[in-house]
Amino acid sequence: MSLEEQITFTPDQQVHLNAWSSVYIDAQIQQKLGITLSQFLINPGKYLFLAWLTAPHIPTNNGFLPLLPAQVAASRRIHQRWAEEEEEEEEEEEE
Repeated sequence: MSLEEQITFTPDQQVHLNAWSSVYIDAQIQQKLGITLSQFLINPGKYLFLAWLTAPHIPTNNGFLPLLPAQVAASRRIHQRWAEEEEEEEEEEEE
């Protein structure tokens, strides 16, 4: 591939690639399994499971295993919604 050739991605493909690249890095797939990002992208669920099997399951200081990026995002959305509901309740009480 020459310097002038470019691979272009749609916005959806960019989001998908960025998200799975972050998972690949955060889960330390290269270090644990020795596979490339392109291999990981073929079947990320399989490789995440294999990496989990090879990982020592050491709980964090709160007694739980670390969350996956999707779980962190879901947790943030839930806590944001709870905060919004609390604000709504406080506004109703003031009225």
